[in-house]
Amino acid sequence: MTDTEWIFLGIGIGLLIIIILATVIAIKHYSRKNKIKKVSELGNLILKAIGKENITSLKLNRQRLTINIIDADFIDKELLKKANLRAVVSKKEVKFLIKESEKQLYTFLRKERKGD
Repeated sequence: MTDTEWIFLGIGIGLLIIIILATVIAIKHYSRKNKIKKVSELGNLILKAIGKENITSLKLNRQRLTINIIDADFIDKELLKKANLRAVVSKKEVKFLIKESEKQLYTFLRKERKGD
């Protein structure tokens, strides 16, 4: 191979690497944006079903989100069923099993509850 061919080969490999990196970065950015949107939608749905003023405290233990409430009668159980959320409702608390982004959801609920 001549020097010119080696230069073109190097430029081609460099461009290929740049294209691959740009694609990976774009995919990560898009999936992160989607995840944030899903967390906020789920958080707003939980707040709507339970009621902000009905929540006394929140606790996260691994994938289990426990929300202490004032009264279970104010919970819209049909809305929770429509959202396909797995929840165990007792007299003073609601427990959810969150499969993904549980920390982000917990943070979102804390901020929205306080009105920050």
